[in-house]
Amino acid sequence: SDGIRVPYHLFENVDEAGRGPAETNRESGIAQVRWDDRNGLLFSRPIDFLGERLGLIRIYYSLAGVEKEQNMSFMIFGGLLVTIFLVMLIGLNLILSRVILDPITDLKQATGFIVQGDLDKTIGMSRGDELGELADSFEKMRDAVRDKIVEMRNLRNYLANVIDSMPSILIGVDKNCRVIQWNR
Repeated sequence: SDGIRVPYHLFENVDEAGRGPAETNRESGIAQVRWDDRNGLLFSRPIDFLGERLGLIRIYYSLAGVEKEQNMSFMIFGGLLVTIFLVMLIGLNLILSRVILDPITDLKQATGFIVQGDLDKTIGMSRGDELGELADSFEKMRDAVRDKIVEMRNLRNYLANVIDSMPSILIGVDKNCRVIQWNR
């Protein structure tokens, strides 16, 4: 124990006769007591010799060291839980960035190529999830835009050939009345 001598009458739950919980509940035993706002254990046992009671032995053991160790264990356990939570959070962040953000960045880069007019770059993402379906949709859209541009060029050339083959003079103007085409 802490080397503290504890008078029995300072304990809570001690009656007027000086009997503590161990004495009032049974002849001998161990009881949890409180003294000076500290928890402790009180061992109480009568000393009998030849049927005559010679006295009573009481031993007080302070639980302050046990409580201190318990609090330290809670602090270590809490710190360990926080550390595990942070590691899991960082791991989840890395996984989400690889699984979701990287493919989205690739799609954004591919749309940048389309905006610049480079319709020959492929996205090259083969996945079986929604992002893969989105990438396939982008590929189909890119192919459709490229096909429409080729079709428009062919129609423009065809129209230019028709206009050039006309025997009379034909002049094409835009909405601002500027000449944009004429036959030869």
